[in-house]
Amino acid sequence: MMNLRKRAIRKGFTLIELMIVIAIIGVLAGIAVPNYVQARKKAQLKACFANQKTIAGAVEMYNLDKGTSERDLAKIADDLVKGGYIQSKVDDPGAGKGSFAHYTLTNDNFGITCSEHGPIGNNGAQPASSGGQTADSGSASGSSAS
Repeated sequence: MMNLRKRAIRKGFTLIELMIVIAIIGVLAGIAVPNYVQARKKAQLKACFANQKTIAGAVEMYNLDKGTSERDLAKIADDLVKGGYIQSKVDDPGAGKGSFAHYTLTNDNFGITCSEHGPIGNNGAQPASSGGQTADSGSASGSSAS
């Protein structure tokens, strides 16, 4: 009877129980970390595309207001900020601070591309080394057949 009472008073987990819990946590971490990394890259890509659209719109407004067709983003970047077309020089989300120079205007219809993520619609593929290609904007303008 005395032996039974000693065993009932014992508190804590056994080594095997602790090992099972640690193994489960390891499996869950092994699943979660790659998904987190992939989600982060996807978010950076979408933020980059949003930045490209913002810059393209700002350049278009700048050119309309000034009566020019300036294509050198580096040349007019400070004017875009001073003129209120953009609040600040936006950074490439994948590259961090001071990466505004990753954005360049292309020669096709005031397109814009990023040296890190490529043009809008590139879906994360590495940008072409020629720099001026876009994955296009050949979207249909919605002509309806009546």
